[in-house]
Amino acid sequence: MLIKHKLNEKERGYSRREFLKIAGGAGIGGASLAAVAAIKELPGANQDMLFNSRLKEPYLPQYPSEYPWWVKEIDDTANSLGTTEIVPNELVLGSTKINGQYKAFTDGRQDGFQAVGNAATNQDWSGEWGKIAQEAVTARNEWIANMTPEELHDYRFGTAIVQASDHWHVNTAEKNWIKLPVNTAKVEVSAEEMTAKLKGVAHWFGVDQIRVCAIDDKMKPFFYKIAATSGTLRGYRPKGWVDPGRPVAWPYPYKYAISMGIFTSLPTHRAGVGPLANASTATTCSDQDLFSKYMESTIRGLGYEAYGMIIADEDCCETPLAIRAGLAEAGRSGLAIAPWGAGLRTIIVATNAPLVPDKPIDFGLQEFCKVCGRCSDNCLAQVIGKDPEPSLINGAYKWEYDGLLCMKQRTAFGCQFCVSVCPWSAPDTPAHDFGRVLASIPMLAPMMVKVADLTYGKYPRGEDAPNWQPWHKPAEWAPWRT
Repeated sequence: MLIKHKLNEKERGYSRREFLKIAGGAGIGGASLAAVAAIKELPGANQDMLFNSRLKEPYLPQYPSEYPWWVKEIDDTANSLGTTEIVPNELVLGSTKINGQYKAFTDGRQDGFQAVGNAATNQDWSGEWGKIAQEAVTARNEWIANMTPEELHDYRFGTAIVQASDHWHVNTAEKNWIKLPVNTAKVEVSAEEMTAKLKGVAHWFGVDQIRVCAIDDKMKPFFYKIAATSGTLRGYRPKGWVDPGRPVAWPYPYKYAISMGIFTSLPTHRAGVGPLANASTATTCSDQDLFSKYMESTIRGLGYEAYGMIIADEDCCETPLAIRAGLAEAGRSGLAIAPWGAGLRTIIVATNAPLVPDKPIDFGLQEFCKVCGRCSDNCLAQVIGKDPEPSLINGAYKWEYDGLLCMKQRTAFGCQFCVSVCPWSAPDTPAHDFGRVLASIPMLAPMMVKVADLTYGKYPRGEDAPNWQPWHKPAEWAPWRT
């Protein structure tokens, strides 16, 4: 069950909201120093909300479209990715070095959500994914059996939102989606102009970040040979469903990948586990499909071929493309972490429109992750490696990560603790941005980890957050609307 902490104002000292009111115009530096002294949350306390918010703010970007000065771009030349030269069996994606024989992604039907969903639908408990699916279903049923009536009510609403969100994937699946015909009257502009205009359009749609990378032989290992066709991650599949798969051609028929990023809702993903956290993630996933198809149809309307991948049936693993395009770096948790946090959800639109690829970025995340480990320490399933240094795993220097046990936890309870406890997952405010600048400096990273521990608790525990669940009365979760 979820662990709840009820702390009165005397126990907590100043709330962050009160502190920001008091701090006022004291200045970024003064506010940051005062925060350490003023915020006295007990270890394990759930973080207070910095601002009122709905469950999510659709179509409203949360973060700037341009990177600040402290995010560095890394050259990506023909002989290197970033600053590392490419030699036989060596590759770099942004600041993440890949070495040795890399095991290629081959079958999208063996993605964790796909494999567990298929096993659970058919109650086929064979194989490693079948075993994980059975254990997850058993754990979830035990959890539900011990819920109070109020908790069960919240669970049912949260699950209904997840199912509604996931069914969007079904209807945008490649086999069901009716594509806009490619306009025969092509809009002829330079690659630079097309890139700039499409970035502007994407941001207007509500996308936080949009970058571009080439689809070439460097990216081949990250494309499936067979893609899934279910059109769903954890939603409806007919009994007896067997995914026939869809072949992915190589050489790939598109030259560029437009990599777009949106972020999960900060207030709701602080729930960590449970119906609210699950609903927050699922609705953002369905938004990914929306923006993907918006961009696909826009480009086709301009006279160019484009294919907007949906999150369930994509042709590739999205994270490497996002890293190469400069949306993020790879973090200890295995997630693509942007300068504004681990709640980044990536969207890929492949196209032959004339575009200019962007460069990978380096904002100090690799060095920060070496001294942080908050995601590993707080992982309920203990699936993230604890060693300070990454090691060579499947051809890449990264941290240990058990995808099977992670999928079991997420399937059973709906979990995003690694997202919520990441110190980079914070609002776009002057005080937080000042903290990001300090965190990007390797010698200051240990200090900023201690600041995060002091501010949010070293072991924060999420809540089901009844005051933030939209199925409660508006006065309970959105008092400014009454």
